[in-house]
Amino acid sequence: MGIMKEKELEEEKKENIREFNFPKGLIVATFSGILSAFMSLLCYRQADCRGGSRSGH
Repeated sequence: MGIMKEKELEEEKKENIREFNFPKGLIVATFSGILSAFMSLLCYRQADCRGGSRSGH
């Protein structure tokens, strides 16, 4: 039964590699990073996001 399980895992691994799309993943990661930075900037500019006033201003 161990050999059969190994063959199943190898097939699943090959399927996962075929499904992976590097350019699409890179675009999604870049877009997520930009949105994260934008939200962080908005949160920094709004005092209510942190529950108080900005220090130093």
